[in-house]
Amino acid sequence: MSKEKFEKIIKREIDEYLNLSVMGMPCKVPYIFGSSWLEFWRTGGKGSINDIRVESEKLFKLYDLDPSEMTEFERYKFLRSKRVGIDCSGMVYQIFDIASRELLNKPLKELINRKKGIIGEIDKKLLGFKRERRVASRHLTSDLNSVSITNLLDLQIGDMIKMSTSDPKIGHVAIIYEVDRTCDKITYAHSSFHTKKVGPHLGIINVLDWNKLLEDQEWEEQSTDNKTDLSIRVKSAEGMGIRRLKIFEGLN
Repeated sequence: MSKEKFEKIIKREIDEYLNLSVMGMPCKVPYIFGSSWLEFWRTGGKGSINDIRVESEKLFKLYDLDPSEMTEFERYKFLRSKRVGIDCSGMVYQIFDIASRELLNKPLKELINRKKGIIGEIDKKLLGFKRERRVASRHLTSDLNSVSITNLLDLQIGDMIKMSTSDPKIGHVAIIYEVDRTCDKITYAHSSFHTKKVGPHLGIINVLDWNKLLEDQEWEEQSTDNKTDLSIRVKSAEGMGIRRLKIFEGLN
């Protein structure tokens, strides 16, 4: 697999979430966490950017709204009220799904395991429909599907940042967008609710020492729930930090 092609796909797909256009108008993607399992036709916080665009267009037309006659905030508020958007794992899953299809000719749902062994294989085969709704951040960053990257110097575009939340069963995940060793900066993307910017956006880590851990660097983003920067969420002692999806190991 080509590392250069992989990185281009990752950045391209992140940019799609950051620059959604619906009916010719820019629309900020809201953060949405889950929806009723009965509403299987809805994106439910897990849709691809095209799914979100199509669902948004249908809703604007259904409610006889012209996006060009609304402010950007009004468009955002409308989509959020109709629960159209993306959560953290939904965004990362869909980005990796495109990369998997383009580089491995397989959808991600065929390559991700939620459980070990034969039970995991049965789960994968029987629960393939809308599988993106069943794959959470803890699955993407688990030892089943990813490996830990302990050396910051090995960090690359497309690596994940596993973060803790107030609910240990949920967790949070971001994806690396850029690694600038000249300017000592790491740029990541995530869809977040407990930060000043909500929904899909970029965040910056100022690297103070490339030989130290991720939590030892200067994070520009703060968590709104405890008013501290996000470095507290990636403590290596708690098993957080950089993870790389196994299917994308060995890029050259």
